[in-house]
Amino acid sequence: MSWVNATLQLESAIRKYNLAQTALGIAVGTISGKVDTINKNIDNVLKEAPTKLQVSVKVDDADWKRIQDMFYKEHQWMTGQIQKHIREVNEMFYDERKRVRERYKEYDGTFLGHYVQYFFWFF
Repeated sequence: MSWVNATLQLESAIRKYNLAQTALGIAVGTISGKVDTINKNIDNVLKEAPTKLQVSVKVDDADWKRIQDMFYKEHQWMTGQIQKHIREVNEMFYDERKRVRERYKEYDGTFLGHYVQYFFWFF
């Protein structure tokens, strides 16, 4: 008897699944149609955009001068920042070279380091 109940419940679940699948298929079809309509409208707008969206800007001499001055100030500031950064990097390289020289002094006792050793080994 429990096998019959299990079979009936399984068949009921399969029917519900098929109904849900059908409803989902209908919903997907509806959404797909709406998305296609939206895409067609967007395509039409984009086709007409170059003729409908024409922009012209008129700038008088005083405003143009102000724009140029702002650009010049921004360019000067940016150049200053880059130069500052380059100086910082050069100082870091200088400090590193100084530390390397100190290490050679510790290991070899001379500034020439390995070159002096190679010279003596050769002769």
